[in-house]
Amino acid sequence: MTTELSSDVISTLKQELRLYQENMNDVLNNYTDFESLDISAISKDGFKFEGTKKGTSFIDKLRTFFHKKNIDYPTSLWIINKWGGIGSFKDSELNKQRISKFESGLKKRKLSKDLFSVISSLSKIASFMNSEEYFVYDSRVIYSLNWLILKNNIPNAKFFPMPESRSKILTLFDLNTIINLFYMENITNDEYTSKLFFDTKNAYFLYCDLIKELSKELFPDLKPYYLEMLLFVIADNQIFDDLRSTVQLTIKK
Repeated sequence: MTTELSSDVISTLKQELRLYQENMNDVLNNYTDFESLDISAISKDGFKFEGTKKGTSFIDKLRTFFHKKNIDYPTSLWIINKWGGIGSFKDSELNKQRISKFESGLKKRKLSKDLFSVISSLSKIASFMNSEEYFVYDSRVIYSLNWLILKNNIPNAKFFPMPESRSKILTLFDLNTIINLFYMENITNDEYTSKLFFDTKNAYFLYCDLIKELSKELFPDLKPYYLEMLLFVIADNQIFDDLRSTVQLTIKK
């Protein structure tokens, strides 16, 4: 594990996430639902699934189907637009180039600012290409991680740069603003970004390393992407409730 992820952060996250060791499957099955997902496009490529699309069994089947396959451009768009629900990532020459450059960036473990600006979309492709190495870098997932780090006030902790959220619930309490307020007396504007947040060029890879490390210790019998999904589904629920009951704002007069 890279030294950029401090041992204090890792141990704290392990402690927080141990709460879900006994009921992770229950949580995922309660909140994971893809019944409305149209799979006709990938069915033409051989994907077959019968039964309910709720819970983890459908996701397992889907990821197994794509794992370590060469995913073409139309399928990449299906993953982003249909499965991921990100309609803003349009079929364009720019995005086609981004997908191509992203595959190169994965090999180098380094991403440009432009690629990271659409990491919520691109990481979905990576998570299907190799579901054991790469995971979806979603605003909800990062919201959960950043809150668990912030609430424990870990010395010298760094946070993951968070993509713009599409969750109406999470936008009620912008976590970046809360982090800014928490540290505003200690960090000047000039050193703010480098002191508090990981660089966007390698943040995605640090995140993937973290998911693998936490999953290996806490949920050794489950696929590592289960932890990614857990962080996603608790963001709008347990994490939001925890934040709302914990954060207080005092205005000095």
